[in-house]
Amino acid sequence: MIDKGIGIGKKDLKDMFKPFYKTKDKNSIKMNSNGHGLGLNISYRLSKLLGGNLSVESQLGVGTEFTILLPGSRPKRPQTKN
Repeated sequence: MIDKGIGIGKKDLKDMFKPFYKTKDKNSIKMNSNGHGLGLNISYRLSKLLGGNLSVESQLGVGTEFTILLPGSRPKRPQTKN
C-alpha cells in the first residue's frame, strides 16, 4: 500500500511494529488518535508466521509504502492511494 500522506519519521520507523506503539508526533496524532497500536504488530507477526515479511519505507512530507511478501508471491506495485 502506498499513500502520499505526511510520512513517518525515522524514530517511529524503528519502533512501529512493536505492540501498543503509538507515535508522539503531533501531526500524526491529530490524524489518527483512535488506534490501540496493535494493527501493524499483528500484521507483522502474521507475515512472519506465514514465512514472509512486512516492510515499510517512508519519507516525511512525501508518503509511506508498506510491502508484504509471502512465500510464492510476486512483488506487484500497488496503485497509489490519493
